[in-house]
Amino acid sequence: MQDPLLKLHLFDAVVRPSLLYGVEVRGPNSLGRKVSAPRGVYNEFLQCTLGVRATSSLAVIMGELGCYSLEIVAWPQLARFWNRLVDMGDDRLVKQAFTESVRLAGLNTRAPWAAHMAAAMGVDLLTEGPALVTVAGGVAAAREAYLATLGGRTSPSKPS
Repeated sequence: MQDPLLKLHLFDAVVRPSLLYGVEVRGPNSLGRKVSAPRGVYNEFLQCTLGVRATSSLAVIMGELGCYSLEIVAWPQLARFWNRLVDMGDDRLVKQAFTESVRLAGLNTRAPWAAHMAAAMGVDLLTEGPALVTVAGGVAAAREAYLATLGGRTSPSKPS
């Protein structure tokens, strides 16, 4: 198979769901680490698809293929999970664990899950409490955070 766009489409349909499995529980920081298994698989696939060296700039590779980092791709999944938790009834065990994580975040104890999620989504738990987030706004915020990690370099763009 020689067509890079077909390879990318197949990867997105078959492999990416496995890479993002459980990202809601692991949190957004699990994808943002320099060395994470999902990120490594994704980056290596992109490099092999274009046949470039491992030292090639990922921003350029993603721009060439018209794709985004896993952090940005995972955002809608994270936002939907957060919103389900916020709207869930207080009698559910998952909601009780979420509420406890939010409480611990307010105590500034060892950064619980809710604190990491809220920071990634731009929710201020101390003043707003757990609030619903918009998926579109979150993708833009995730994209900006990703661009900040690139140090002002050109961002990958999605072809029209």
